[in-house]
Amino acid sequence: MPHTQRILKTCLGLLALLGGLPLAAQEFDKKDPQWRLDEEQRATGLINQQHDFSPIDEAFALNEAALLRTYYGRAKARQFGYPRWNTPEEVQKTQYTEEQRRELNLEVERRALERLRQMPGLPRFVGDRFALLAIMGGQDIARRADLTTLRAIGDDDCIVQLGRFLFDSRNPEVTGPIPPGHLGLGVPSAIKYDVAGALHAVLRERPGLAAEIKAAGTRPGWYERAQSWWLENPEAAPYRRKLADLGVVLPPGYPPLAELKGAKTVLTPTPLPHWCQVLRDFELTPHSGLFLMALFGIVLVLVLGLAAPSSSL
Repeated sequence: MPHTQRILKTCLGLLALLGGLPLAAQEFDKKDPQWRLDEEQRATGLINQQHDFSPIDEAFALNEAALLRTYYGRAKARQFGYPRWNTPEEVQKTQYTEEQRRELNLEVERRALERLRQMPGLPRFVGDRFALLAIMGGQDIARRADLTTLRAIGDDDCIVQLGRFLFDSRNPEVTGPIPPGHLGLGVPSAIKYDVAGALHAVLRERPGLAAEIKAAGTRPGWYERAQSWWLENPEAAPYRRKLADLGVVLPPGYPPLAELKGAKTVLTPTPLPHWCQVLRDFELTPHSGLFLMALFGIVLVLVLGLAAPSSSL
């Protein structure tokens, strides 16, 4: 029986470690990837040729955060206002001056971001997905895309999610030691550095917060200043309390916050079972979260069955 109880605790701990992602994932992005590609092409034509921004509102109505993120990212990179295909008809339909193209992209960017900010629960959804991405190889670009989303929305819930990963030293893409303050463009780095950069950007846009961080900018010690603000500054206390109420498992190495005493949110159990490391090699797909939940659900049922007292007829 003690052995069975240990197995049961391990299964429950691993389910908690996944942060409830497979369940939360049902709230957003239910359409398949091919639908999004087709819809993006349709939306591009309408926006470029007719200044019709209705696809942005349609994506919002469908809770398609991934599509809104795509519109926002493309507009931020000033990609709207160009022909989709290099044909005379398409070129003739898409005639813009540089100023007109800039204004078109600014409008798409504004509308998409406004809709992203109107999606309740999106920062938590992004944070839960980030927790799973943190233990998987080949996902460095996806992790940074999620941080871009949190940075763009920039509300209180986003600050909480960034604080959630501010001490996360993991990254399966990193094969060697990373010097403090590493900022190599396009080079994998410990997650905490990317998160701290996003937190810096959010705080700089928030009036009345983090005056020391704003004054110092990115001078040496920028990461330590972000840590210090989160752990010690009274301004961060409301965000730490929100994190304590989330009910998630924090990354390995997270400092024991006073707010965590008796809270729903807990620190990562130490040490983790060795076999949990197989998750590092798991390939993330749109259905992998559901697969993980189904797999560990089956394991849990089997363990409970073994633990149940047998009855004789």
